[in-house]
Amino acid sequence: MCGNSRWRRPLLVNIYLMQVGDSDIFKIGYTSNTPNDRIRVIRYYVPNIKLIDYVFCEFIVEKELHTLFNHKRVDFYGFTEYFKLNKRDLSKIKSIFKKVNKWQEDSPIQKNGKNPL
Repeated sequence: MCGNSRWRRPLLVNIYLMQVGDSDIFKIGYTSNTPNDRIRVIRYYVPNIKLIDYVFCEFIVEKELHTLFNHKRVDFYGFTEYFKLNKRDLSKIKSIFKKVNKWQEDSPIQKNGKNPL
């Protein structure tokens, strides 16, 4: 039953972009914790992963990025959410993160701390 689910995804999360070493393999994911907390967990199975960028926003942004780059998805030792990205792809992701940050700065919630709903 979808209405009585015990586990619900939080609406606002940290969407992150991480890079495996100096390679062209990147992880796009989300965490309801801090990106640094998440990277500590990931380093157990990918010791050389590093945080490139992140944004605090709606969960759907992560799904949209996965859809956008689905054709670049790679099997990284059986793990999901890994993509082979080039500089243009990285610029696109950083641009999206920047637009989300700009939107949040301009939102009524950010300006006065009150939810307009």
